[in-house]
Amino acid sequence: LSALALLESAARGKHRALVSTAAASALGAMLLRLGQRRGLPIIHVVRRQAQVDLVRANGGQHVLNSSDADFEAQLRALSGKLSATLFLDAIGGSFTQQLAEAAPHGSTLLLYSRLSGQPCLIDPLTALVKHLRFEGWFLANWIREKNLLQVLNLSRQAQSLLSSDLQSPIQQRLPLAEAQPALAAYQQNMTAGKILLVIDPQALTA
Repeated sequence: LSALALLESAARGKHRALVSTAAASALGAMLLRLGQRRGLPIIHVVRRQAQVDLVRANGGQHVLNSSDADFEAQLRALSGKLSATLFLDAIGGSFTQQLAEAAPHGSTLLLYSRLSGQPCLIDPLTALVKHLRFEGWFLANWIREKNLLQVLNLSRQAQSLLSSDLQSPIQQRLPLAEAQPALAAYQQNMTAGKILLVIDPQALTA
């Protein structure tokens, strides 16, 4: 639902291209596939070379590594070339300012997560001079603005794409009793996919 909703935001704002951060995530992969289906150029931002290779292998055309020394210059040039004026910020912290510095004039930064664990740091002068817009985005609030018919249609659309554009890779299935090691394993390699905790039916009847 988040992937579909974020692309609806791009369409509503008439953005010709967008920037997707944390692009090696499950949501990033969904945005990649939906963008390909709809002909929407996306700049995919990751933080390791292995993730660059992964996103490119999945069909990403414009992939940038935020660990590169000239990342900000690369992002500024590419977003200007593609007219990417919607920045999906899943990171927060000082990274938000980097996005703001690279964003074309009049861009919108949509803040939808905080993977850095830090508050967003923004220089007001950058926002004022470049006429930037900052919005907080949360799926529950977005759904609250829809009527029942719109929510049902969105749910049907999501269901129809679960085996294609909206599929999520599963790296492991572990019993519920191993929740703690499962969490540790997921934190070590989130890019590999989700870890499902499986409840033993026999345990429920014991």
